[in-house]
Amino acid sequence: MLDRYRALRHAGKILATKLTRAMPRSVVVSAARNLGLWKRGALVAEEHEVDVLMDCVIYDEKWDGRGALDRFLETSPAVNLTEDERRYCEIMTSGMSFPFSPEQEPEILTYLIRKEFGSRRRRIDQPDRYSIFFHDLHRRIGIPVRYGDGAEAWIRMISV
Repeated sequence: MLDRYRALRHAGKILATKLTRAMPRSVVVSAARNLGLWKRGALVAEEHEVDVLMDCVIYDEKWDGRGALDRFLETSPAVNLTEDERRYCEIMTSGMSFPFSPEQEPEILTYLIRKEFGSRRRRIDQPDRYSIFFHDLHRRIGIPVRYGDGAEAWIRMISV
């Protein structure tokens, strides 16, 4: 089972690279602007924020009514996907996380109800611009995140 997990994880990394290369630069820049990570024509994301940016592009951004994964699967590079990459597309979910301490749960829930949901009863579904909303909240009260490597490649791809 561990070998299968590793194979799918590897396929997911390769698929993410293919997917990122197929995205229009304008969509990536738009998402970076929405997240406050684009200043004066340059990406100003910290290493952990690049993951948030790419998840936002893949899951939140739409152009011509379709998201990145749907558009990618309609292109010729999708024809060359391996079986594992195709399987990964079927079970693909967001990889970003926004760590908060357990003590912050009441504050976060109160904030969500008051700011995002207003007087409406609490919704089960996600608010619009979910990743942007939690990215901003994480910047305000989240636990600092540090990664060892990996984001440099994303930054190079975005800046090209």
